[in-house]
Amino acid sequence: MPVFHYSVKTEDLIELGLQQLRANPRAQLQARILHLLVPIAMFLASLGTVYLLDSDKQLMPIDWVVPCVLAVFMLFLFPRRFENNIRKRIAMQIAQGPGKDGAGAYTVTILPNLIVQTAKGREVRAPWTAIGQTAMTDAHIFILVDDSRAIVIPRQGFADTKQFDQVKALVAQYAV
Repeated sequence: MPVFHYSVKTEDLIELGLQQLRANPRAQLQARILHLLVPIAMFLASLGTVYLLDSDKQLMPIDWVVPCVLAVFMLFLFPRRFENNIRKRIAMQIAQGPGKDGAGAYTVTILPNLIVQTAKGREVRAPWTAIGQTAMTDAHIFILVDDSRAIVIPRQGFADTKQFDQVKALVAQYAV
């Protein structure tokens, strides 16, 4: 029965919140729409401003440069800014909500039929067949049990990275 001890920081909980949003199809659709609409709105607003400031009210090819540059700039800048704002909101919710005591020491037990995570008197038990989704990155393992329960296992929370690799291999083996 493999038992692993690790610690979770607030940054790991923020990454968990982002992962939950990435796994939500509705949130993905909203983000894609915003990523397209903001540059288009920026283009139209700047084009309208150029037109209003133009004394003869005829747009020349040079008048299109500024709106196009702003729209392209927003096309590449907005997704990063959007994610940073989401990170700030998740951090605020963690600091003010019931998840504020989520950081700390955790223990996870990985069995062939279920995974058990314990911390501060709380326990998350989930059979592998009930796991909604698992996602693995170089820095984290995310196990989304359902809409209200999730397990985050950070690489930096282990004293030894070999333990993280063991956990990652076990989760990959047992996750359906």
